[in-house]
Amino acid sequence: MEVHPRVAQLGPQRGFPVPTPAGRRGFCGRVALLILMCAMSNGCDSYVRRHADQGDLYFKDRKYREAVAEYLKAIRFSANNPHILRQLGLAHFNLGEPRDAFTYLTKSELLKPGDPEVRVSLGKIYLANQSPDEAMRAAKLVLASDPRNADALDLLASVYLVQNEPAKAVETYRRLVELFPRSAERHFALGVGLMALVFQSDRSGRPRDVGERVTPRPPRAS
Repeated sequence: MEVHPRVAQLGPQRGFPVPTPAGRRGFCGRVALLILMCAMSNGCDSYVRRHADQGDLYFKDRKYREAVAEYLKAIRFSANNPHILRQLGLAHFNLGEPRDAFTYLTKSELLKPGDPEVRVSLGKIYLANQSPDEAMRAAKLVLASDPRNADALDLLASVYLVQNEPAKAVETYRRLVELFPRSAERHFALGVGLMALVFQSDRSGRPRDVGERVTPRPPRAS
């Protein structure tokens, strides 16, 4: 910053900088730019919040396609927002779009690890893409902190079925039935597990040990 000539005559110890007209113009320009940047920042925050909130409303109503459209508007100005990334991933997952879901969910997991719904959804994507070990890891991570998490138990049982371990699947489904005794879906899943166990026993010649009465097959006509 330039020093006014008269002030300079006071000597270095008594002198102090005084902006010249050119210096004042430069200073005012920088202040104006700073104010404009702050205004733009507040405007962006408001824009992001508005579209994220609207996306949340659509998501709550299960209007996932509309939710995605709103979240995409918001994420343009908040690329590392964990909530928006999470919601985008879950919305794509519910729309049956695993590739997009995986992209957003993995980034959400990196930025904010430990979300059980994100982990289970990623586990289901892994399982669908023939990576049961990764799926089991996701399920067990969730169950380590929440042993009663129904979605994680469902995922774990599905992994056991894929790995041809129906006895472990049946054990897991029974835990779900104990947690949700009135759930027809849980009882049906247990029935599927029992059928898989019986089928495995028939193929291997081992005796059935499912803890349930199995109706014997009628004898073949001679």
